[in-house]
Amino acid sequence: MLYWRPKTIKWWLRLRDALSLAPIELTRRPLLVLLDSSNRKAAVAAAYALAFHGQLMPSHPAFGPLLADSDAMVCQVAWQVVSLLGE
Repeated sequence: MLYWRPKTIKWWLRLRDALSLAPIELTRRPLLVLLDSSNRKAAVAAAYALAFHGQLMPSHPAFGPLLADSDAMVCQVAWQVVSLLGE
């Protein structure tokens, strides 16, 4: 069964999904750099991918502000990251 996704899905949600499936050995460092970037959507996508692989520390200074971002979708994905962290 194929999973259909509407074309309206945001680019950064696709990035989140793609990065989560990439081998963490190849992407860990770039993801940490992306997490520290000023692009909040890319940062939360990186946080999700890192958490998916068990590589995100909840105390990372760039993660906390994502939970209270002005963009509701960024907040939603950040809280999904919290659920992946299991804390």
